[in-house]
Amino acid sequence: MAANKKPGGAQKKRALVVDDDLNDLRIMKTILEEEGFDVFAAGDGEQALALVKGETFALILLDIRMPGLTGYELARMLRHKFDGSSKIIFVSVVPRDEADVAGVDAFVQKPFSRETLMAKVKAVMAKG
Repeated sequence: MAANKKPGGAQKKRALVVDDDLNDLRIMKTILEEEGFDVFAAGDGEQALALVKGETFALILLDIRMPGLTGYELARMLRHKFDGSSKIIFVSVVPRDEADVAGVDAFVQKPFSRETLMAKVKAVMAKG
């Protein structure tokens, strides 16, 4: 559990990143880790569901287009499981005007910059 602590003893916030593009997955994971999150990563919806058993997450970043479970389907399942306590952000190549973003806290268009991603993360996390 010591690996979950920030300097000074504060608990790190857990994040789950789900994306079938391994490069985007690695980039988002690295950015969040550098920002102090304890990050879990999954390459598809089924892997994500396996990771959430017994775990809670403050933040979840989801791709929309994935093989198997789509980001839409996974977001609905995770909202139900976490009863709205997790902040969910879609990160996708799907244009915002074509994406159904109902039920998620924010949307980030790919390709994204570190600054854009973290601005959305900080905004949704600040909402409590």
